[in-house]
Amino acid sequence: MKSLPLRKGDEHWLVRYDEESCTATVEGPASLSAQIHLWLAAPRRVIDRGSGEMVLVKPLDSWDYLCDVVDVDLYQSLGVAVVTDDADAAE
Repeated sequence: MKSLPLRKGDEHWLVRYDEESCTATVEGPASLSAQIHLWLAAPRRVIDRGSGEMVLVKPLDSWDYLCDVVDVDLYQSLGVAVVTDDADAAE
């Protein structure tokens, strides 16, 4: 199980990701927990580097992709940022 700490203002969430089943839970204030989870589970159109075609991929499909899209797209969509200081780093 991997985890990714998130923050928006004074509120904090923790995304716990299970690599085996490609699922996640979002722990934290209910104000955005459900929205964050839906955002992570919704497919996104990305360019397949091999074929150059547009494909649908869910952020939950892989840990690396999840970290990439959360770092940029989740901030732009919901204003939620990844916590990067060592004290709150992911496990």
